[in-house]
Amino acid sequence: MPHGSDDARKRFILTTAGNFYGIKPSSSLTDSPELNNFLDDGNEFVLSFSSHGSDLHLSNKIEAAADSKEKVLVFFKLQPMVITEDNLHQSLLVSSMLESPINTLYQAVKQVFAPVLLKDERWCSTFDPKLAGLLGELEVGLGSVVRQSGAKTSARKGRMEEDVLGILTPSDEFQYWADLSESAEKNGVRERASHFAELFKPIQKEYGGLDGLSMSDVVDLVEQSRDSLDDVWRQTDYEPYRETRMVRLMDVIGGALGRYVQRKLGDVNIFEEPFVSVRENLRMGISICEQWVVACEHLTGQTWKRHAPCPWKGNKHCPQTLLCLAKRLNEVKHVLSAYT
Repeated sequence: MPHGSDDARKRFILTTAGNFYGIKPSSSLTDSPELNNFLDDGNEFVLSFSSHGSDLHLSNKIEAAADSKEKVLVFFKLQPMVITEDNLHQSLLVSSMLESPINTLYQAVKQVFAPVLLKDERWCSTFDPKLAGLLGELEVGLGSVVRQSGAKTSARKGRMEEDVLGILTPSDEFQYWADLSESAEKNGVRERASHFAELFKPIQKEYGGLDGLSMSDVVDLVEQSRDSLDDVWRQTDYEPYRETRMVRLMDVIGGALGRYVQRKLGDVNIFEEPFVSVRENLRMGISICEQWVVACEHLTGQTWKRHAPCPWKGNKHCPQTLLCLAKRLNEVKHVLSAYT
């Protein structure tokens, strides 16, 4: 086998790792025992990279990250074999691991494998229905663990519900409380979770099927969402909702609304459809974005500041991504108006 920088196998792996971490790998890594073992020993299946400052650390096992922010890059083989220049690109798989193995697996199943195996006609027709059911159960189970793991981890630190890394969509937050209402050990925690889950029910179904709603329906949903979050914050039957969770919920609702608007407007051909129709779609999209921004700012900057039982202590919150989208859509509308 060639050695050092002349070895295309090593060059591929080290360049890939360097690009992933944004650093230049040390030339000494070409002689790393871990790298040599992985390439030349058919029974060595795994090579993982982690970063230590500006240096890369190699291992033939996947080591649990001490810091949840640490990134791990993993190369692994499809089958036991020596890696050569000829089979390099047919025999290796590459995967990154962010935050935690559980979260990485959950996102891979949810975003990649479940859609391909359960919805793509090429694969779903040949995929065993029993396995399809198990894959669906795996996705649901992992999602529950991801949503709950933040609370359990931070509970050991005395922070309880402050960790919201597992909340990526409005449905994640709604499901978090539904899961907690059944799994919590203490009766008081279950009752509080059940109360929040009930308060979210008026908007839960709509966010679960957001893409099927018309833009006018989503304009109404923005108002309903504002009312639901206001009810959640103002409730006094149980311990107050955490500000950290509310900020996250406002952001993920903003993210869901923004993606909805982008998808709907993406279906509009601005150069072929009548300008009146295009303008109306833009107006509705802008209204959805701006109304949610205004709702969040008003609740956190005024309404809840004056709510004596549980005043909002943080700064006025604005979903920045949605605000930027509204500005861009307004720019598009002005440009179109100038040319019609």
